[in-house]
Amino acid sequence: MLVIELWAERPGSKEQKHFVRFVYNDKELVLPGAPDAYCPLETFVSLAKELIPLDFERECVAHEAKL
Repeated sequence: MLVIELWAERPGSKEQKHFVRFVYNDKELVLPGAPDAYCPLETFVSLAKELIPLDFERECVAHEAKL
């Protein structure tokens, strides 16, 4: 099972930072490009940005199967 968690620093810090953590079968995963298992949210967004389609019409169109 894959679990994706969003963590926040304790309230009261000057700038509350957020982190993303992935756990697969009870083992923490370190994303390529992340410093450790608690990936800063800004880093995660930067890493994932290239995977998010900009043109949903083109990316999500259904194609007919060629038989």
